[in-house]
Amino acid sequence: MTRVVSVESKGHTGRHFTLAGVRVFVGDCSLLGICFAIYFFSTGFDFLAIASGVSLARLIAVALIVICLFNARNLRFERSSACGCLFASMGVALIPLLLMDNPQSGINPFFSFELSVAIAFFALCLPFKEGDVKLCEFAMVAVGLVMCVLLFVSPGAVGTDWVSDRVVVNIAGSQQDPNEFCGYMLFAVSLLTYTAVKRQHWWNLALVAVIFYCVLLTGSRGGLIANAVAFVAAFCVGFKQTNRRMVWAVLAGVVMFAVVVNIDEVLASLPPSVAERFTGANMSSGTASFRTQAWVDVLTAYISSDPIRQIFGHGYGATTQVTFNGLVAHNSYVEVLYTFGLAGLVCYLGSVAVALVRALHAGRMPLAITILAFLTLLMTLSAYPFKPFWATIAIALMARRPKGDNEP
Repeated sequence: MTRVVSVESKGHTGRHFTLAGVRVFVGDCSLLGICFAIYFFSTGFDFLAIASGVSLARLIAVALIVICLFNARNLRFERSSACGCLFASMGVALIPLLLMDNPQSGINPFFSFELSVAIAFFALCLPFKEGDVKLCEFAMVAVGLVMCVLLFVSPGAVGTDWVSDRVVVNIAGSQQDPNEFCGYMLFAVSLLTYTAVKRQHWWNLALVAVIFYCVLLTGSRGGLIANAVAFVAAFCVGFKQTNRRMVWAVLAGVVMFAVVVNIDEVLASLPPSVAERFTGANMSSGTASFRTQAWVDVLTAYISSDPIRQIFGHGYGATTQVTFNGLVAHNSYVEVLYTFGLAGLVCYLGSVAVALVRALHAGRMPLAITILAFLTLLMTLSAYPFKPFWATIAIALMARRPKGDNEP
């Protein structure tokens, strides 16, 4: 839960905010850290169009880049795999744009990708305090919970030319993709579950239950699986670190039994067409089978392409030219392979890997778990520049090995 109090603890004196076990002391945050936190919160509003091709999150991202450039004198370039992977990713992303027959059509996705990677690079190379990292984590949890509230306050139906019973957030006619919406929940689920188990913040589980119900309302099967990965992994890690394992073992058994017994009632509370998406027959048919067919189409086209294209890619949006239905691959790894080539895929996965290692090295398990959950989500979603994903990577790169018990 959230509260603001004035305390003195571990050498800190003054006002602090607490959300889901993340305690942020106001005096521990730098102005630059606050700017990053504002951007990370804004990633939840990447769907909110200010103008054609310009979202609220993109405007704030550009402003953040400008602020970072004004702080360029504080950049600390390091000889590390993290720095190398991010540099290489930004460079490799330019080559497919130059190889395209119509480069103008690729400028928008190219710019989105470069913005996301550049922010992660500045997060790595600029100096941040522990309070900045916690404030950014606070922002990521907060935006997930705000999205849940907006799902009920300002709901919309999936689609523009067509509608369904699947629920998404709609603001002034701008609405989210239901699969991407579930990505905004991943860090909140991970951190809420981890702190609930490790630190006995029992009330967090109520928030997790609400989040999962919101995920069900979207009808996103990939989103449900990704959030389940975040929950199970966070529970297991928290269970390993808690001193109340017997209590949690019994509680886990009771909850699993309750879910199995009441799953039909939960699905019955959803719109019928949404509930049908989570039945066994529909999980492996319909749009799910379309996705696998798209993967096969793209991979077949990749294998048959010339060596230059295999190494450096076919360009932005090229997968729509080879899939059977004229849509994207619905798999970020397949999308990256065809768009950026093998070189781009290696740089992309390398950037993710170094962020994951940094999160583990810094002892920030919820961050590491969230990255793994995003990797699961991206298996069914063509969103390689997805801002919440790169925000999680940026926070992982921002974090340093703690000197004490600095975990959330």
